[in-house]
Amino acid sequence: MASRRKVIGGIVAGVAVVAAGGYYKFKPQPPEVGFTLTDAELDRAMAFLRANPAIDSHAHPGRTFVREAVNLNWKLNIYRLMGTFENTAIADMTAGGMAGAVFNGVADFQLLERGDNGLTATRAFEEGESWAAYRTQIENLIDLEGARIVTIARTSKDILAAHALGRQAAILGMEGADFLENDITRLQTVYDDGVRMITLLHYQNNTLGDITTGENLNRGLTDFGHEVVAGMNAAGIMVDASHASAKTAAQIVAASNQPVVITHSTSIRLRLSIHDLSRLNWPIRWQGPVAILVLGPPVSALTLWQGLSTGSKN
Repeated sequence: MASRRKVIGGIVAGVAVVAAGGYYKFKPQPPEVGFTLTDAELDRAMAFLRANPAIDSHAHPGRTFVREAVNLNWKLNIYRLMGTFENTAIADMTAGGMAGAVFNGVADFQLLERGDNGLTATRAFEEGESWAAYRTQIENLIDLEGARIVTIARTSKDILAAHALGRQAAILGMEGADFLENDITRLQTVYDDGVRMITLLHYQNNTLGDITTGENLNRGLTDFGHEVVAGMNAAGIMVDASHASAKTAAQIVAASNQPVVITHSTSIRLRLSIHDLSRLNWPIRWQGPVAILVLGPPVSALTLWQGLSTGSKN
């Protein structure tokens, strides 16, 4: 008769095999760059990056958001079991000359399922689940500073100070504002946690508006969404309209008295959003060669981060 230890060992080994298989099945392949840089070109690029801090405007370095995640379907649980790799990701960022990134949590992670058309939310949150998930994710991101892996940047001065010391700056962000539910008072807590950017929507239509990949895209920005945009403007948290439907994105920009960014989007969806946004007669500018789409009044790259330039809420 098999011992209890052998049975447990067999289960663990089986899970490891399944997790490894899942990793190789779902592991994204690096794209072909299409050109090769000479050593001289790389040297000039690294010199430029040393003199000019470069920030990735939307990233998930090391997949911190999977740590301690609960209530996952079996596919996402395999993804969680694959673990996190913050040290490797941050070492790669340093080797590549980056000064830092917006380290994002994923608000609706436990709702997601990978289907034929990509990621979709397949269920609704239980009461209190989204806020609990936010607390877990943001505390794990904050712990990266305690482990001396990054410097959390709450102001632009923090970015420059970290860059001078050769450390990666982590601007805290959340992809999806589902955790707010209908409670605007949570914004102050989020700001106090160090969050300086929120993508209002991700893969489910939430209390703020509609997503670009979903159905029933007729609401646009909700009343609560308008309240959240105003609250983020006042607090000093950057509004990211990525993943929003064209109607919702246009209304986000119209509602905001500060610049709004779209940090990532598909070309087709972005074209549709720009078509709607052009009616607002706001300037649309590409900030940097491929970095970020900025919507709103003229603003310099460094002062783009609301609240980061002075550390105040203005």
